[in-house]
Amino acid sequence: MGAATFPQIVKLLRERRADDFHYGFVLLNLAGLVLLSARSMELREWAFLGINVLGALFWLFVLALKALDLPHRAPARVPASQTAAAPARRDVIELYTRQAESAGTPAPLTSR
Repeated sequence: MGAATFPQIVKLLRERRADDFHYGFVLLNLAGLVLLSARSMELREWAFLGINVLGALFWLFVLALKALDLPHRAPARVPASQTAAAPARRDVIELYTRQAESAGTPAPLTSR
């Protein structure tokens, strides 16, 4: 279980979001591990108890990430005026304005 869970823990810690998991999936896993922990405690199976508690803590962590919905780091956005597409967009607006004027219809308001 640990080897399969470790990459997911690293991903969750790095991205600080758990959109990949549905609430029902998280809650079912958490409930199952809590019940298994109670059974392991009753039977005094300490190794299984430890593994089940660690698994339950993982799902509690996932549930906390989903509930808190922490903002994740978004990539820096480049203003449209600094992109290569900006001159092309400006040309399209000017062309549309000229076509509207030649057809005798008022040109739409645009920000320049």
